[in-house]
Amino acid sequence: MSYHGWAFSAWTVDWKFIKSVAPKEAKAFEDACNEESSMYEIAFSLDIEDEIDTNIEHLLTDLSNRFREVTGGLDLSLGFIGEDETDSEKCGAVWFVGGVEEKTPAGKKYEKDILYHSWIEYG
Repeated sequence: MSYHGWAFSAWTVDWKFIKSVAPKEAKAFEDACNEESSMYEIAFSLDIEDEIDTNIEHLLTDLSNRFREVTGGLDLSLGFIGEDETDSEKCGAVWFVGGVEEKTPAGKKYEKDILYHSWIEYG
């Protein structure tokens, strides 16, 4: 059996920044995560395309919509990087941001808070 590595990269933000941009929606999502499931578990479920709780799904959509509205068009999505299949320093639940690749006005405005992240996954 062969062993391969795949290169990945993404723009990411941390949870602290998300809470500063959309505090009400972030708190609602965080509270629901604490009651029903961890953010790690939700990100993992999304990664393997497993169903997530409808309430969590709605709160995540609300958070993403508010983030897009406040940042002037940046997309936010919850993703997952598996610890056992990568050399990435950032593993588990990861917040990916879209819309900054071409340095849009929104991307320029928040460029100090948005980090470019790359990693390799093996399997």
